[in-house]
Amino acid sequence: MDELLYGSNDEQHVVALHQVNDSQIRIYRRWGDAVQHQDVPFYPFFHLTDQSLLSGFPKYHWIKKLAGSNHFQFLAAFSRWGDMWDAVRFVLENYARQTSRRFESYTQTDCLFLRPDPLQHYLLQSGVTLFKGMSFNDLHRLQISLKALSHPGKPSDFRKTEDKIVVLSISDNRGWKESIDGRKFSEEQLLQRAVEIITEKNPDVIEGHGLHSFILPYLTARTELYGVELSIGRDGEEPRVISPLQDADLPYEPGFYELPGRHLVDTLPLTQSYDFARRSLEHSSLSYVAPHFGYTIPEELFEASREQTQMWKSHPARLVALSEHEAAATRVIAEHLEPPSFFLAQMCPLPFGTILRTGSAAKIESLLLREYVRQKHSIPKPQQGAQTTGGYTDIFVTGLLKTVVHADVESLYPSIIVSRKITPKTDQLGIFPLILRKLLSMRLEAKRIMKSTNDPAERAKVDALQSSYKILANSFYGYLGYARALFNDYEQADVVTTTGQHLLREIMRQVELYNGTVIEVDTDGIYFIPPDNVVGEEEESTFVERISKSLPEGIHLAYAGRFQRMLSYKRKNYALLSYDNKVSIKGSSLISRSLEPFCRRYIRRCIESLLHENISALHETYVAVAKQIISHQWSVLDFARTETLHDSLERYEADLTAGTRNPSAAYEVVKRAARYVKAGDRVSYYVTGSGAGVKISENSRLAEEWDPNFPDENSQYYLSRLDECSRKFEIFFKPEDFQRIFSQDDLFGFDASGIEILTKAVSEPEHEEAPLAEEQGELRIWLDIPPQGHPPE
Repeated sequence: MDELLYGSNDEQHVVALHQVNDSQIRIYRRWGDAVQHQDVPFYPFFHLTDQSLLSGFPKYHWIKKLAGSNHFQFLAAFSRWGDMWDAVRFVLENYARQTSRRFESYTQTDCLFLRPDPLQHYLLQSGVTLFKGMSFNDLHRLQISLKALSHPGKPSDFRKTEDKIVVLSISDNRGWKESIDGRKFSEEQLLQRAVEIITEKNPDVIEGHGLHSFILPYLTARTELYGVELSIGRDGEEPRVISPLQDADLPYEPGFYELPGRHLVDTLPLTQSYDFARRSLEHSSLSYVAPHFGYTIPEELFEASREQTQMWKSHPARLVALSEHEAAATRVIAEHLEPPSFFLAQMCPLPFGTILRTGSAAKIESLLLREYVRQKHSIPKPQQGAQTTGGYTDIFVTGLLKTVVHADVESLYPSIIVSRKITPKTDQLGIFPLILRKLLSMRLEAKRIMKSTNDPAERAKVDALQSSYKILANSFYGYLGYARALFNDYEQADVVTTTGQHLLREIMRQVELYNGTVIEVDTDGIYFIPPDNVVGEEEESTFVERISKSLPEGIHLAYAGRFQRMLSYKRKNYALLSYDNKVSIKGSSLISRSLEPFCRRYIRRCIESLLHENISALHETYVAVAKQIISHQWSVLDFARTETLHDSLERYEADLTAGTRNPSAAYEVVKRAARYVKAGDRVSYYVTGSGAGVKISENSRLAEEWDPNFPDENSQYYLSRLDECSRKFEIFFKPEDFQRIFSQDDLFGFDASGIEILTKAVSEPEHEEAPLAEEQGELRIWLDIPPQGHPPE
């Protein structure tokens, strides 16, 4: 196992870590069904610019002059966690005297560098990482879903005694499940039983959809109500909030939780992160997300998800069944989204919760920092400045294009970094490109294994592994330009983007040299119409390979796909029709998340009609939707807009009073309905009144208030929304043809003859620019110098 990527310690089957006291870390190891633990010493440390800042500190410590000439020249280590923080205060006081300034925190100075997580201290100095020698299925994972009562039309509020938990379903990845049913248990007994189950099952991971934002806050609040200890940690500890939300006027502590000895995985933010990259989900509710990952919750249970209190009174078994299905769905979603983070945890010296919460920059930096600590080398501080160049994205043709080829430069920016030996100037050990080269090599090997195996389980495992390599490798360029990165280098980041632009322009030149037509170039790929003499998939692939051979060594242009047609709209906005008639749409200018559902469906149908050159269908779609709006032949789910509340209602009203924000329909409708909401809640509303130009914040209602027997939605407003969506397609037609297509006037029938989809060249393209070791269970201090101060008693 490569030490640079996986650490110098090959300790196997470590499933969790927990700080047990000021000087020891508890290591949990899983061997089948058995979990063992061992307490080992660790030595908290920080980096300093000047050892005199610690001169005279009385407590036991070591201070080591590090190699190299980076900003932080010294490393100070301690035998106790509390002693380290005493030393931090000692340094700040000395530094304040030297600079005649007062500092409240070490983060306000550049004389000291510190990671505040004790588990990361141990991982950085020991070379240990989680889950080595394990497959994802070796972990014992447990899922939780709960159902609680609420007032009609309002979300459950755990401040209210009557809003109690009535069902709590727990399952695991080994085929076991149990639902604790409120018909058989009081709420207090239900909570006690949940604690018993988790303690008995002893899982490594607890998963839930909304685990941090709903499930754990609810469990915490209700156990406190009854005086039940939520002692579900491995040592009987309770969950605690480590990263609270700010400005939330709530009776509990929302935020990220941690649980000593176990990992908490919330599939809700995992889903949101997944969707941020792919834009394939309309929303992140469990009933919607589950089918996307292959688990369908029965339709007859949807009513139970909307009217939980009424369902508990009339058909409680349905609510129990829904809770069981949601726990199972959570497991399936986790099995799709969690494995890449599992494999990253095998590499990065970070706790699993940190891996799940943080971006790639923190993961890359942890690898660099671990090696600098191991080699006793000085570390830099972040450079000041900014990048001057960005990625290259242009559009050259709009309209409907046929026989389109997509080619992309495989891992463009990582390949440039490796091929040009780009290294941050402060990376004096040259670790940055070395780690990246290893990641790219191991990813290629993983992809080779994927192609050669027919075992679905093995393919899924290797796919997750190569995905973890990809996540890190593709972030090395971003790390160079990240303002808070220790090893950032804006000049080198500019070299990467400038080189990328030159390469893409050379690829475009080659395509045009052979009489191909470039449609769009997008960061690391290109869409083009191949030359007339290049016909069929095999010849297209050969053509791309020919261009690839002309590129510098280490840069490979890959044949990424072919399409019957491409609807080119704007830069980064287009639609594709594959040869198996599947439509894919990219870009928020075409279909935005903020659009009402009927708008998104309408735009998609229009795009499909354009891709199939069916102008009559385009007109018929417009007329059908317009009639639907006028006759109210639709559901509130079609025209309601859903927004997420980013602030509490109290914060919103304070901002309104201060004049720092404008009225918002989402907040105003819940105020009028006297509905309890909190930051993070989603609110669905629709527009009322008459006339297209109404003030929406004053003319809107909650979606749940709409009555199909007395529809009061603003038809004129929604007709104007339909016309706004239609105007996206003006670019593809002559003005008179556009007016004919997107009109309700069918007095003499619609005739599409003579109407053409325009294809135009874009005249002015848009631009976007001595190593650590364990002996006999004890971690030796690595500074090879005598300590200072008084030894601890």
